[in-house]
Amino acid sequence: MNRIIHLSLASMVFSLISHGHHDVDHSHDHHDPKAAIKIQRNVADFAIELYKILAARSHGENIVFSPCSISMLLSVLLLGTASNTHAEILNGLSFNLTHIQEDEIHQGFHELLHQLTHSEKDYKLDIGQTLFLKEGVQPLQTFLDKIKEFYEAEIQTTKFQEPKEAEKQINDYINKKTHGKIAELVKDLDPETVFVLTNYIFFKGYWKTPFDPAFTQEEDFFVDHNTTVKVQMMHRTGWFYYYFDRQLSCTVLKKDYNGTAT
Repeated sequence: MNRIIHLSLASMVFSLISHGHHDVDHSHDHHDPKAAIKIQRNVADFAIELYKILAARSHGENIVFSPCSISMLLSVLLLGTASNTHAEILNGLSFNLTHIQEDEIHQGFHELLHQLTHSEKDYKLDIGQTLFLKEGVQPLQTFLDKIKEFYEAEIQTTKFQEPKEAEKQINDYINKKTHGKIAELVKDLDPETVFVLTNYIFFKGYWKTPFDPAFTQEEDFFVDHNTTVKVQMMHRTGWFYYYFDRQLSCTVLKKDYNGTAT
């Protein structure tokens, strides 16, 4: 097993803040579970297409990423883009406006975010978007209002002209939100940066059927073709749902966590 690639679009830097925006219907203040269902297929299609691209470039390395986080982050950008950029993001996310309205896209992610963060507390899930904005830059207020309304985004003023200070602010923030799991998200920031849009996700769950610690034992873990290390591995015998996808050449195993949101 080769080393794992941690894909993070949280550090993507954009300069779209002063571009056009699209009006979104604000009449959907209630929570509609069906709204999230409308975007599920698109998020799944996006995940598969992104995986294919990454796998083709990975040279046999493992790939770890969160399709929900990436698609949600790019959907935030829809609220601040126009013309070709807007169309390219929609296409990249597998959304066709002849089948789904843009308002439904944002409402779908809003409902998905609500379901994930306001469900029963059998697990811990922290997910969010934060816009680190250069001092003195004033985006359209409608853009700021919409990213707060639909994506519960936070906005922080940042001194990008002082790159080290800006890096510390962003990294300390993400480090806290991910409970120390991501210590250095950004580095070598350009002092001309206008803003950084980040997404973070932290999940800690408990198995519906736990592993018995008595069966945990030390075994070989293959880091790559040349490196093997000893690690503690859990074991459990049982009946499981699994599926082999010939197109992706991968096996999917279903193992439930406590709770229903997962």
